[in-house]
Amino acid sequence: MKFTYLGIHGLDEHFGKIPLGSIILLLGTPGSGNDIFAMQSLYIQAEKGKRIVYLNLDYSQEDIVMEMAAYGWSIEKVREKWIFLDAYNKPEEEVEKIWIEYLDSIVEDNWTAIDTLNTLMEVLGREETDKRINELRRRARKNTGIHYIIMMKGEEERRIEQQIKRYVDGVIEFKMVEGENRGVINVEKMKRRKGTWLAKEYRLTDRGIVIETVGEIR
Repeated sequence: MKFTYLGIHGLDEHFGKIPLGSIILLLGTPGSGNDIFAMQSLYIQAEKGKRIVYLNLDYSQEDIVMEMAAYGWSIEKVREKWIFLDAYNKPEEEVEKIWIEYLDSIVEDNWTAIDTLNTLMEVLGREETDKRINELRRRARKNTGIHYIIMMKGEEERRIEQQIKRYVDGVIEFKMVEGENRGVINVEKMKRRKGTWLAKEYRLTDRGIVIETVGEIR
């Protein structure tokens, strides 16, 4: 098999173009690379001059910067384009304020990420989180850019996962082969786009995610 780095065109060259103004759920078990995909994709956009807003709830800003550096993605190179909204270990009232700041950041062609939805639900509660996602959806519709929601599979009830899938515009699921650093990326859903979405094999490397380019899994 031949693999290629998830490069400047992101998923476009592998699956097709994700519609701008979309909210995309990146679903996977811990270690599957769904968070790495978000960092990698957003870093590429920052290098292209897009403004990035990263709402971090699961890990501190420092830990995320260190993880990105391990893959060769230097925040210093994109410092003017990358903003962290640090909600890690913050109380509910502070997370509420940070959420408002996050919503206000969705303007023009900014790209954003929420890391993770599981922790947002833990802090704010399920019903309040649903309201926040609907607010995000309304705001995203009026602007360009793509907005990733990272969610760890299996940490919530299945019915909750299914409900979240209905809220978002696209669902990309990461499934690793147990005990190995390879798996399958499956684009399960993508609204406002015609055509067929395919599954592709991927690997986690020291450069981030690489995607198989020869043949199709389905």
